[in-house]
Amino acid sequence: MLEFENLDDLLTWLFEDIESSKPENRRFPVRFIFARSRESFVELVDSLNKRCEVTIDLAEQLSGEDTWFTPDMLISMFKELSSRYASSCVVPLSEVMRFLNEADFSAVLRGISEIETRTNSRVYVPMMGLWERFVAQFWSSYYRSSEAPQPTILTKQPAGDARILLYHVLFDLELADLTSEGQFIVRTTNDWLRLWQNPSTTEILCVSKTLNSLCQNFLPDNLYQSKVIENPRAFLEHVFAINLDMQFDPLEEHFWRELVKDAYKFKPFSLERLLEHKFPIRVRSTDWQTLLQAYMQAENEYERWLLKKYVEKSTEAERSYIRLVFDKLEDLTPASLVKSVFLAIFDNPDPALAQERKKYITYLCDKLRVDVTPVEQSLSSTLNSLKGKPLSEKKHLLTSYTIPEKKHILESLSESKELSRDLEAAQELYPELHYYLGWPSVRLDNNLPPKIREYFRFYNLSKVLDRKLPEVDHLINELNANRDTFYEWYYSNDIESSHKLPPQDEHTKIIWVDGLGAEWFPLMSYFLEEEGKNYRKSIAKGEIRKAWLPTVTDCNRFDVEKYERLDTYVHFQNPYTYPDHIIEEIEIIREIAAKIIAQENNRIVIVADHGFSFLCQKRFGEFKKLDFAEVDHDGRCIRGVQRDYVDDYYFTVKTDGGPCENQRSVVALKHASLERVPSREVHGGATPEEVLVCYFEIERGKPVSYRVDKKKYEVKVHRPIIEISFTPAPRYTPRIMVGDRKYDMRKVNEKKYEAELKGLKPGRYEGKVEIGDVALGIMIEITGGFEEREIL
Repeated sequence: MLEFENLDDLLTWLFEDIESSKPENRRFPVRFIFARSRESFVELVDSLNKRCEVTIDLAEQLSGEDTWFTPDMLISMFKELSSRYASSCVVPLSEVMRFLNEADFSAVLRGISEIETRTNSRVYVPMMGLWERFVAQFWSSYYRSSEAPQPTILTKQPAGDARILLYHVLFDLELADLTSEGQFIVRTTNDWLRLWQNPSTTEILCVSKTLNSLCQNFLPDNLYQSKVIENPRAFLEHVFAINLDMQFDPLEEHFWRELVKDAYKFKPFSLERLLEHKFPIRVRSTDWQTLLQAYMQAENEYERWLLKKYVEKSTEAERSYIRLVFDKLEDLTPASLVKSVFLAIFDNPDPALAQERKKYITYLCDKLRVDVTPVEQSLSSTLNSLKGKPLSEKKHLLTSYTIPEKKHILESLSESKELSRDLEAAQELYPELHYYLGWPSVRLDNNLPPKIREYFRFYNLSKVLDRKLPEVDHLINELNANRDTFYEWYYSNDIESSHKLPPQDEHTKIIWVDGLGAEWFPLMSYFLEEEGKNYRKSIAKGEIRKAWLPTVTDCNRFDVEKYERLDTYVHFQNPYTYPDHIIEEIEIIREIAAKIIAQENNRIVIVADHGFSFLCQKRFGEFKKLDFAEVDHDGRCIRGVQRDYVDDYYFTVKTDGGPCENQRSVVALKHASLERVPSREVHGGATPEEVLVCYFEIERGKPVSYRVDKKKYEVKVHRPIIEISFTPAPRYTPRIMVGDRKYDMRKVNEKKYEAELKGLKPGRYEGKVEIGDVALGIMIEITGGFEEREIL
């Protein structure tokens, strides 16, 4: 072989060779000339262009933009050149040879080298790099190497000429806007064959499908090193030098491609920096609730995928419920996240994770107002596995944000063998249920007879448990033993008529809530108090009043605005279904309270015409007492009778006023009906739940200034009862907040309330007492041990 240390010496030899007509130079026309650098290669090609009759650019010989040559095509081309031209140059053959396998590489070089001519022609083949492979795979074993013209090599490597890095990008990626200075995109074989004309190139991104299909043949040499980039993750790691420590899933390739584009825009790049650019959050703070908000409000699946990947790689999330949630995602929709937040806990029912889960559910439902309906069917099936367990043992797995959970809570109570403990658990889980049962502590502004209050306490509990409690039977048989005992409480001076109303003027609005019986008084009070905080409105007066008999709407009309939602819902029960109907009725009461409080009036009066009874149904052992043909309201009354009917189960009354004044009707005294036995909640009779109704006066005003009797309260750990006296008497039922724990207080007397501070260990706690929208700070000290007793 011929070696030259500089280009000038090589060119001197070359020009002599062109002119030479020696027999040993004439036989084989092809001359291989190797340059060890791009710079030398370009200079060599320029010199050959000036001296050769023709220069063949292989890029122009392609049949299409991304086509390639076969070995036969190349050999045929050289044969034609050697026969047509005295001197020719072919460039850049080396860039074709790089992509040939070992067999084709040798076959092409052998085929070209063995071309013989009778004329004195020359075909010069400048090669850029490739010298080592040429020697190893061809020349060292070429049987005619001693006969053929010796390959020529320029041995000197110019200083500072580094190897080009060629990336074979095997996935689809639009690179137009992703290149930096010195990078070149090879989209086609044509681009590749013209690349040598761009000496500033330091990195090549090859997306040519043809060349990438041949990349396994590409071997590194002194000019090139190559790297196969199989996916976007590898692209980030090798091209952008970004290692995200994230597993690559081929199904997520489209997201990774978007990530490559974002990584190019945000430099220096980190996933945290990208997320904080896309969302108004600080992800490093590990505020997982705001991350959930970002996920729910993300514009597309790619953004949600980024958040998911952040959670998966976050070390802070490893032992958090948030990690379990994202591991269980079925897809990248907001609905899937909500489902996973609710259901993931059942794969790992750890109490600490359950507590974290409740925070997320509260945040999603209360702050973000997400729709939980899509998760309810799956949740319902999952909750079946908890059946039979006491509510107190499974309360950490439950909330009351979905219908299946509310049903499960109620059904668990109805089957409970530890009712006291389970009711306590229900108080925490389903506060609305707790307030519905709140007769022992609810404040009334009229002196309701104690037995009536006690009756509603057990009536509401019966409805929650879906069975008639013996206390209800005992009290109804005492209060409504006959007409006389009924009149004794019905005409009590402590119970006003629901029709005794203040005048309606520009300051006062009266609203008639059809069917708002006294059973709803504690819950309605709670909803009015809670909703009123937002409008500076509060209950100025709350009483239980009585409707006229019979307790039907026709006889108890009001000439005011009417809300019919509750009455309509109850009348369309067919049949009454537990626990569905009580759950829906609670929500209806909530809606009514919110709608009323939102009225602009400074003073609002709420009245009602009758209540309902769910205990008159046959499944509670009730029956029909008479056999009249004409009955009203599912057998609860018979209107327009001409004579008196008196019995322990019914009696005849004369209506006290209104459109039915002086009308005589037979009215059911207890839960047994007169003719038909209903299958739903009914009204028209004389039971307390049908006769007694809610009455409220709501006023807008300044918040009341309350005081407590102490600033510090000492409570024994073995009997953690705290008693607090208030001045003035609270308008709302107070509750104590200690950290995340909430304790509703029970009324002891007009000004004194108590609460049991369960779950607190000995120590000093800062707490606060909430009364409506007023908060009072208190100090609580829980002391341990036994009380000392004097030894006698």
